[in-house]
Amino acid sequence: MRNLRLLGPLAILILASSSAFAVTYPGGSLIIPMQSAYQDYCGIASAYGLVYKVLQANDWLSTNGMSRITVHWAYKATKGSPNRCVPTNRNVPPVYGSYTTANPPPWNDPVWNDGCDFRLTDTTSPAVKLISNLSGASASDTIITTINTVGDATVYPNYPAVTIAITPVLKSVTSVGYMGGPFIINASDAPIFLQLLTGTLVANDASGAAIDFGPYRTPATCSFGSATSGHHVNIHRAQTSFNGDDNTNFNAPPPRVALLETDSLDGYVTGGILPQYLASAGLSFPGAFGCPVGSVNASNTTLCPSGATSGVIFDYLDVQDLANGALSNLDTS
Repeated sequence: MRNLRLLGPLAILILASSSAFAVTYPGGSLIIPMQSAYQDYCGIASAYGLVYKVLQANDWLSTNGMSRITVHWAYKATKGSPNRCVPTNRNVPPVYGSYTTANPPPWNDPVWNDGCDFRLTDTTSPAVKLISNLSGASASDTIITTINTVGDATVYPNYPAVTIAITPVLKSVTSVGYMGGPFIINASDAPIFLQLLTGTLVANDASGAAIDFGPYRTPATCSFGSATSGHHVNIHRAQTSFNGDDNTNFNAPPPRVALLETDSLDGYVTGGILPQYLASAGLSFPGAFGCPVGSVNASNTTLCPSGATSGVIFDYLDVQDLANGALSNLDTS
């Protein structure tokens, strides 16, 4: 699993804790992976942006007679580690104890699989396929090759690339594991989700502006903090049913975040971080950030060119705002 500590602010925007319960997801459900075997850095950051925009579209969907899309966070609360989940039955976990390179642990060794959120198993056909973010059609789904993480110092344990296929030549991949808290779209919500993703259905936000899913469709180079970098997210379509914990499910955008950006008293606050996360997630859109009425930064044209107007995702605050009541000020929003 990649070192995801830097993604904490994005996770806070999306996730909340609740009691987990087991769910059986049918074939056709969509899985948004959150681990290095299936998603690169850009995809992991952008997955949060994609989920946010889906939630942002739900009010419009509901108003126009369509069902809200429920996003499920399939994080297994009882798992024993954040990074021990062998991606497939063709991967070999690291040697430990009495095991040797010549006699390594089996792929399903319990020690190396206590961090799995869930697994898919199918002995007759590939358990998952990669969807086309451009078409969304099942006929366009392709065979998945996992990402080679050997030699990547930011990932542990490292695994070579494996093609998820049933083959008479090589050992078939019959078990596929997920960790890192993947997002799941149930098969019943998948059609509308894919219409939004591919652009065949355009939803508007609360201000009436079209919600743009375009950046999440086409693979492109990603660089941290750049609003112009690509935001393609790998999405898997389950070909068989599977069981997973539903740790949290949600169908509306999270509340606005109060971001302590400046310290006009002592200068101890270092700002500028969250905007880079938002840019990497594809959420650097006009109106994403703002300054609440009566706040210290409301007159700061660099931070808030629109003046005393709250943002959709977060507001810039100063240390003095913690004492002057800006956190509880109300405006028309």
